[in-house]
Amino acid sequence: MTKPLQDYPAASSAQVHDWLKGQHKDFPYISSKTVYNFLMAVRQKYPIALREASREYFVVDELPHGLQAQADFGNYPDRFELFHVKDMDKTPEKLFTCPDYGSIDFKNIFAQAKKTKIKHYIVEIEKTANPITCIEDSISYLKKPRF
Repeated sequence: MTKPLQDYPAASSAQVHDWLKGQHKDFPYISSKTVYNFLMAVRQKYPIALREASREYFVVDELPHGLQAQADFGNYPDRFELFHVKDMDKTPEKLFTCPDYGSIDFKNIFAQAKKTKIKHYIVEIEKTANPITCIEDSISYLKKPRF
């Protein structure tokens, strides 16, 4: 563990925790606080100071709704267990609507989601004329076989 910390002294415990989970598919669940405490002990035993990393920020183009989720699923397939499902209507105002009523391409999103460890879908219902119908329709939609 000392070599990676010497090579990357600005690595935070969250980054190390993510790296461990990404590199070791059978990595057991441990608290992020445990990783933090371990790294602090290593840094103290082998004088490896945590260096501040300078970051360069730049503006990136906003992706159409739904595409960022697909990119994240592809890059981090083991990271997601919950998926927040929310749709936007096809009006210029892009108001929220029930899943499958609006403009978001769930077919491609769910195709990418198959490659992940998603176990639960969370549907958010915002302002709608009939929230109970929207909830019932959302449940029916999510119970359909995935594409």
